[in-house]
This record gives sequence, structure tokens and C-alpha cells, in this order.
Amino acid sequence: FVDDPWHCQSPGIELRRDGSTERIEVEKKDSYRLELENVSDAIRGEDALLLGREDALGQARVLEALHDDALGS
Repeated sequence: FVDDPWHCQSPGIELRRDGSTERIEVEKKDSYRLELENVSDAIRGEDALLLGREDALGQARVLEALHDDALGS
């Protein structure tokens, strides 16, 4: 379980199994900086984009479906 997957104010993962919980600490990182560094590397041809066109289109479709559902369309 990741309590805050977008901003990770308290970075870590709770592994829940067999009625017990184990917290696994991870290093805090700035997700926006990591994304920007990946895009910069891709522009320079040093790396592939981690999130590409299909991911962006999928997110847009989900947002559109949520919007349409909220409007009752």
C-alpha cells in the first residue's frame, strides 16, 4: 500500500500480508524533477520516455469519461 503515490510526503510502502504490516522506507524524490529529467534525457536522445503518447491518451480518455459521467452524458 502506498499512502500518497503522487507526492510521497512520507515515502514508503506498507506491505500488508497475513494480518501483519511491514513498512519499507524509500528515498524521497521530487517526482516532477524526475519526470522533467526523463523528458530532457529523451530529447537529447540519451533515454526513452518513461510515459509516452499512449499513457497520455489513456489518461485523457479516463478524465473525459469521468467528466461525461459527472454530467450524466
